Amino acid sequence: GDMVEAAVRCAQEGDVEGLRRILGSSASHVLGYRDEKGFSVLHWAVYFDESSIVSELLGHRGLDVEAESKRGQTALHQAALCDSRRCLAQLLGTLPRPVVSSLLRRQNQWGESALHLAAAAGHTNAVEMLLQASEMPAAGEGGASKLMEQRDHWGRRAVDVAAQHGESLQPFRRRGQEPEDVESSQRVMPGAEVPPEEAGHRAALMQEFMDRVQEAPPRPPGEDPQRGIFEEPPGRPVLAATPVAKMRALSKLVEYPGDPEEVAALLEDDTVDPFGKDMLGVTALHKFAAWDKVDLLDLLLAKLPSEDPTAARTMLNAQSPSDGFTALHHALDMGAARS
Repeated sequence: GDMVEAAVRCAQEGDVEGLRRILGSSASHVLGYRDEKGFSVLHWAVYFDESSIVSELLGHRGLDVEAESKRGQTALHQAALCDSRRCLAQLLGTLPRPVVSSLLRRQNQWGESALHLAAAAGHTNAVEMLLQASEMPAAGEGGASKLMEQRDHWGRRAVDVAAQHGESLQPFRRRGQEPEDVESSQRVMPGAEVPPEEAGHRAALMQEFMDRVQEAPPRPPGEDPQRGIFEEPPGRPVLAATPVAKMRALSKLVEYPGDPEEVAALLEDDTVDPFGKDMLGVTALHKFAAWDKVDLLDLLLAKLPSEDPTAARTMLNAQSPSDGFTALHHALDMGAARS
């Protein structure tokens, strides 16, 4: 109930003391919790790269470090996908080697390993970390080569995924592996009865919405930006904000979880652009939708220009440049049902 929800908030915000107090009285409930996406408290801590929270959780015997979400994602999958490097290093470096080996080989419902996800997202450092972990003696004979040869449901190895998305090839090439010419495929909804020869050819709209990774140009030499929930992904230089006519984008002025009174005041300020983008191209609409803050959405949507339907549609359908997501995409991706 409330205790579990409080524990999740602590995990997301890095509140170790708060989590410790809750675990002291409700450890079994907290450690066994799964939300509507199947995420555990560990999943959420890794999502936000809160390594201190992960340390606290790993100290409890009741923690299932191999727990899977409804889509078959382990905490290692999550760390690889989100480029949560501190947590990734923590999981790979502190868990028993047999557990690490098991996590490295674990595949989600699309047959993707953590290495596939890191390669698809262009997280070169994460790819290297995963490959190095697979090369350790305890990973078993030929651990790295076995991991690199593992294929998803479309017959793609991680190196093939890296090639399709234009990044992260160097760690594979240093180990003598080159991509095959694998035709790009679309996912289908889990459980759909699709003959093997047709897999990858039947589109599923909802799954397209939920796909996380989009193609990005190669990273300029020397750049190594950190990635968070709304940070610029690797492969795209961080852009400097360029204010226009002294207008300030609301997106630049709000922070999670957002304060309704503060947002209402900002929306009454003539110098604030309600639908302006921050330096990463993300609008307040994207953020409020992802945060599942319907009270903030109500305030913001009231500012749509009712006299100009075309402009209103443009504002509603604005896309974040890192992934092409609209606010609706972000709400779906985050499981923000109320949004």
